[in-house]
Amino acid sequence: MNISAINEGDKEPNVVVLVADCQRDQRRYEEILSASVDELRFCVSGQQALDMLRNAEAERPDAAIIWWDIPGPPFALHLLGYCRENLPQLPLVVVADALDPGMGVRAVKLGARDFLQKPLDAERLRTTLMRVLGADREPSAVVAELQGSLIGRSPEFLRVLRYAAKVIPRVDIRVLLIGESGTGKELVAHGIHVLGPGKDCPWVAVNVNEIPEALAESQLFGHEKGAFTDAKEAHAGYLEQAGNGTLFLDEIGDLPLAVQGKLLRAIQERRFRKLKGQREIPFEARLICATNKNMEEAVRAKRFRGDLYHRIAEVTVRIPPLRARRNDVRVLMNHLLRVHAGGRPLRFTREALTFLDGYHFPGNVRELENIVRHAVIHAEDELILPVHLPLEEMAERDDSQVHGTSHEEGCSFPAQWKKLPYGEARELAVRAFDGWALGAILRRTGGNISRAAGVAGLDRKTLRNRARSAGLSDTEAEEQV
Repeated sequence: MNISAINEGDKEPNVVVLVADCQRDQRRYEEILSASVDELRFCVSGQQALDMLRNAEAERPDAAIIWWDIPGPPFALHLLGYCRENLPQLPLVVVADALDPGMGVRAVKLGARDFLQKPLDAERLRTTLMRVLGADREPSAVVAELQGSLIGRSPEFLRVLRYAAKVIPRVDIRVLLIGESGTGKELVAHGIHVLGPGKDCPWVAVNVNEIPEALAESQLFGHEKGAFTDAKEAHAGYLEQAGNGTLFLDEIGDLPLAVQGKLLRAIQERRFRKLKGQREIPFEARLICATNKNMEEAVRAKRFRGDLYHRIAEVTVRIPPLRARRNDVRVLMNHLLRVHAGGRPLRFTREALTFLDGYHFPGNVRELENIVRHAVIHAEDELILPVHLPLEEMAERDDSQVHGTSHEEGCSFPAQWKKLPYGEARELAVRAFDGWALGAILRRTGGNISRAAGVAGLDRKTLRNRARSAGLSDTEAEEQV
């Protein structure tokens, strides 16, 4: 499809856009887009939008535009969640009467590609639509190269690759990668290095929390002979070793405060001195840092210098946890199985996959790789059975999540619910909870109503009715023998 036609005003066949917005604005959409798209499918309520999106599973539109204040239930938040679960490749644009950061954070986490503010601007609407339609169909060559070493094709992970692709040519920009342990921050950093201008220069990766605090300055900046008791000869630190290449500082949040000031000066002045050194050494490497900590909180608690934080985070890339990119689990699983199977024709049984589909992977991709290794070692023939999985360890980790030790963000609700009567707001909150909790149970049980009802402590009819009321698709809850 030639997406550029949308911006030129020539109608391109088979461009279909779903618009979930109020009736009074339908004419405005038609005026702006009728010459650019083949079909506009309008809906004026959350339920109409949900019905259309369910039908869209068979005949998917090319993009969806959703008004944040669409009358519900379901509300815009739940429509975005439905798309993320069932139509993950569908480009989503949120339209709002007023924009605020809280709303933006929730919408982006659920897959929103861009935002438009009313009253609608014709040129902004057309260019936005052109961009989100073209993003999936015409991925950049750099993103395609990144996918060669970074496994994943979910919208959440593709967004990370697009951010990374933009900073690859800019060696002068300092990047901070934020994500839980095991999400692949070092792999992303290395991908930026090997595709950048300094790919033939040194790659130096340092885990800051593995450096003893007393040696941190010496290890990073180097030292001259006699700088301290055991310094029998001069030593080149990591900043010097990186040369014109890339210095990757993992777990930067653990850098001792006493050393943070010296790193800040090295970044600002692009030069540094070794411990007890007199000569200034140029610092020319690209700097990429990573952390699994809340850096804003560390700055507020004065555990990390605010000026240094802003220097190392000129661009921030957030790596999603594996539970937020469920569509990548089986892709990664099959890749890791090929890597570790040693040529054996191994495959997971349906039952083993069911256990993994319902698991939250608190250890992320690193934990998934450990699970695959465990299964490969214990499998006796070509089939990987549930008994070949580390079920006891998985159950313990899942149980710790349920009892509140997980860092996963809790539930959030649309601001307009605060304006509703208590009873009505409570009913909507219950439906939202049912959508989250019952959806997880149904995925864990492969959609089996009887098994899901047993897990939830409900009868089958009640579970089915609550699932439907919460906006879950009937295809997620099928009667199975």
